[in-house]
Amino acid sequence: MKPTTVLLFCITTICLLCACGPSTKVQIFSADKLPPLDSRQEVHVYTSGEALPGNIIRDIGTVKVGDTGFSLDCGYEKVIATAKEEARKSGGNVVFIEEHQMPDFWSTCHRINAKILLVNIDSSRIKNIGYQPVDAYEKVFNTPSSTKKNIPWLIGLSAGGGYHTAKAADGADPEYINKKRFGLVVGADVNYYFNDYLGCGFKFSMFNKSLNIMLDNWTQIKETINIFFVGPVFSARSLDSKKKHAFYTNIAIGYTGFRDKVSESRTFEIVTANTLGLVCDIGYDIGISETFAIGLQLSSFLGSFKNYTVTTPAGSTSHTYLDKQAESIARIDFTVGLKFRR
Repeated sequence: MKPTTVLLFCITTICLLCACGPSTKVQIFSADKLPPLDSRQEVHVYTSGEALPGNIIRDIGTVKVGDTGFSLDCGYEKVIATAKEEARKSGGNVVFIEEHQMPDFWSTCHRINAKILLVNIDSSRIKNIGYQPVDAYEKVFNTPSSTKKNIPWLIGLSAGGGYHTAKAADGADPEYINKKRFGLVVGADVNYYFNDYLGCGFKFSMFNKSLNIMLDNWTQIKETINIFFVGPVFSARSLDSKKKHAFYTNIAIGYTGFRDKVSESRTFEIVTANTLGLVCDIGYDIGISETFAIGLQLSSFLGSFKNYTVTTPAGSTSHTYLDKQAESIARIDFTVGLKFRR
């Protein structure tokens, strides 16, 4: 996969996480549409079980406010404001909530189905049955909106496997190349979140692969490959209503070191290189307590180098690939980690 493709995918994912509000679907019953209300005119909200403050003049339609799948700005107050705005556009002065789905494991959003009504409002009854979003929400649904403070610090340690995706060079032994593709990946992350959604920090990861190869002349060769990355990371996340579980995506760019040592009993050869690496993570944290979470993460690492150094017992020499050639060290990682939240 091309680096630009992966980078575009990561940026698009973060933009979706950061920018999307709730989805809305409005159905108007009559073709004879009413003119919209003035922006200064109040739209009142009532829930099932509450008496309306007057007689219904017209049942205008319905409004459904839900989750796009990437919505973040979809708290109860935002959902109510969206429903009221749709009612105002349709000429209604009352939103009557018939169904309210609270945030759960599948969605971090409040979701409502409501009627849009035009009501001949008795102002004296509004004073007695006035709707206050937070108070009514707590009274009717017996659960307050999330008041837990932001959890700014997230420190994680992870381990898993990595698979090199680069194509084998022409003439290379396919069996040998395939043995080098899979390896152990360990990592550490420290993130600070400015709010419930966005944060930054530092990322470290290391890929390790060790091979023992027996040649035809019974000579045993040992090869050890290490690739490490360290750099700043930008993170976006979507928390559930209890701030226990989180879907997140990260983009990191930083320093990457490559080291491939091949040795036998009497000699060795070490290839080293330095380059810039790009990492894109997508993961899900499963909260097991207020302090700890288990993280599942899929990562794409992109990097290549053109210049490298070969070290033998005789000394070190520098080399450069010709023309547009370069050594790709791209890979896909899957890791499981323990996260500490504070």
